[in-house]
Amino acid sequence: MSKEIKPGDVYVGEDERKAPDTTNIVLKGPVVDPGHVVEITAMYVIDITTANKTLRLGFDRGGSLYWFKRQAAGSEAYGIQDKGKFYLGPGERPAAMVESPTANDVCTLYVRGVYVS
Repeated sequence: MSKEIKPGDVYVGEDERKAPDTTNIVLKGPVVDPGHVVEITAMYVIDITTANKTLRLGFDRGGSLYWFKRQAAGSEAYGIQDKGKFYLGPGERPAAMVESPTANDVCTLYVRGVYVS
Protein backbone atom coordinates (compact mmCIF):
# COMPACT_ATOMS: atom_id res chain seq x y z
CA MET A 1 0.00 0.00 0.00
CA SER A 2 1.48 3.36 -0.96
CA LYS A 3 1.73 6.31 1.39
CA GLU A 4 -0.90 9.02 1.04
CA ILE A 5 0.78 12.22 -0.16
CA LYS A 6 -0.33 15.34 1.70
CA PRO A 7 0.29 18.95 0.59
CA GLY A 8 3.16 19.32 3.08
CA ASP A 9 4.92 16.32 1.49
CA VAL A 10 5.26 18.03 -1.90
CA TYR A 11 8.55 19.70 -2.87
CA VAL A 12 8.05 22.46 -5.45
CA GLY A 13 10.59 24.81 -6.97
CA GLU A 14 10.64 27.41 -9.70
CA ASP A 15 13.36 29.87 -10.68
CA GLU A 16 12.79 32.29 -13.55
CA ARG A 17 15.16 34.97 -14.78
CA LYS A 18 15.58 37.26 -17.74
CA ALA A 19 19.05 37.00 -19.29
CA PRO A 20 20.89 40.32 -19.02
CA ASP A 21 23.35 39.26 -21.74
CA THR A 22 24.88 36.06 -23.19
CA THR A 23 26.46 34.91 -19.92
CA ASN A 24 25.38 31.38 -18.88
CA ILE A 25 22.45 31.39 -16.46
CA VAL A 26 22.26 28.90 -13.59
CA LEU A 27 18.79 28.39 -12.14
CA LYS A 28 18.24 26.67 -8.79
CA GLY A 29 15.40 25.20 -6.77
CA PRO A 30 15.01 25.45 -2.99
CA VAL A 31 17.62 23.91 -0.68
CA VAL A 32 16.55 20.67 1.01
CA ASP A 33 16.23 21.36 4.74
CA PRO A 34 18.36 19.56 7.36
CA GLY A 35 16.98 16.15 8.28
CA HIS A 36 15.05 15.74 5.03
CA VAL A 37 15.44 13.81 1.78
CA VAL A 38 13.51 14.69 -1.38
CA GLU A 39 12.69 12.36 -4.25
CA ILE A 40 12.68 14.53 -7.38
CA THR A 41 10.09 13.22 -9.83
CA ALA A 42 10.22 15.86 -12.59
CA MET A 43 12.55 18.67 -13.71
CA TYR A 44 12.23 20.96 -16.70
CA VAL A 45 14.36 23.86 -17.90
CA ILE A 46 13.19 26.08 -20.74
CA ASP A 47 14.30 29.17 -22.59
CA ILE A 48 10.83 30.29 -23.69
CA THR A 49 12.18 33.03 -25.92
CA THR A 50 14.84 31.44 -28.13
CA ALA A 51 15.32 27.84 -29.30
CA ASN A 52 18.62 26.18 -30.05
CA LYS A 53 20.45 26.72 -26.75
CA THR A 54 22.55 24.18 -24.87
CA LEU A 55 20.61 23.24 -21.72
CA ARG A 56 21.64 21.23 -18.65
CA LEU A 57 19.87 19.61 -15.69
CA GLY A 58 21.57 18.61 -12.46
CA PHE A 59 22.03 19.57 -8.85
CA ASP A 60 24.07 21.74 -6.53
CA ARG A 61 25.90 19.93 -3.73
CA GLY A 62 27.78 22.28 -1.42
CA GLY A 63 28.30 24.91 -4.11
CA SER A 64 29.55 22.44 -6.74
CA LEU A 65 27.32 21.84 -9.76
CA TYR A 66 26.83 18.32 -11.17
CA TRP A 67 25.05 17.72 -14.49
CA PHE A 68 23.25 14.49 -15.43
CA LYS A 69 21.44 15.58 -18.60
CA ARG A 70 22.50 17.88 -21.46
CA GLN A 71 20.74 18.94 -24.65
CA ALA A 72 23.23 20.41 -27.12
CA ALA A 73 22.57 23.46 -29.26
CA GLY A 74 21.45 22.54 -32.76
CA SER A 75 18.48 20.51 -31.61
CA GLU A 76 16.01 23.37 -32.14
CA ALA A 77 14.62 22.60 -28.66
CA TYR A 78 13.32 25.27 -26.32
CA GLY A 79 13.72 23.06 -23.24
CA ILE A 80 14.62 19.68 -21.77
CA GLN A 81 12.99 17.57 -19.10
CA ASP A 82 13.79 14.63 -16.89
CA LYS A 83 11.11 12.47 -15.28
CA GLY A 84 13.51 9.91 -13.85
CA LYS A 85 13.62 9.76 -10.09
CA PHE A 86 16.63 10.86 -8.07
CA TYR A 87 17.20 11.92 -4.49
CA LEU A 88 18.52 15.09 -2.89
CA GLY A 89 19.73 15.22 0.70
CA PRO A 90 20.06 18.02 3.22
CA GLY A 91 21.73 21.13 1.79
CA GLU A 92 21.39 19.99 -1.82
CA ARG A 93 19.21 21.62 -4.47
CA PRO A 94 18.19 21.02 -8.08
CA ALA A 95 19.94 23.15 -10.71
CA ALA A 96 19.77 23.91 -14.42
CA MET A 97 21.87 25.90 -16.84
CA VAL A 98 21.05 27.76 -20.04
CA GLU A 99 24.29 28.29 -21.92
CA SER A 100 24.81 31.54 -23.85
CA PRO A 101 21.24 32.82 -23.78
CA THR A 102 20.26 35.73 -25.97
CA ALA A 103 19.89 39.00 -24.04
CA ASN A 104 16.36 39.32 -22.60
CA ASP A 105 15.57 35.60 -22.98
CA VAL A 106 13.26 34.32 -20.24
CA CYS A 107 14.81 31.19 -18.70
CA THR A 108 12.86 29.03 -16.24
CA LEU A 109 13.44 25.93 -14.09
CA TYR A 110 10.47 23.93 -12.80
CA VAL A 111 11.02 21.09 -10.35
CA ARG A 112 8.63 18.79 -8.46
CA GLY A 113 9.20 16.07 -5.91
CA VAL A 114 8.11 14.47 -2.66
CA TYR A 115 9.69 14.58 0.80
CA VAL A 116 10.54 10.99 1.74
CA SER A 117 11.95 11.85 5.16
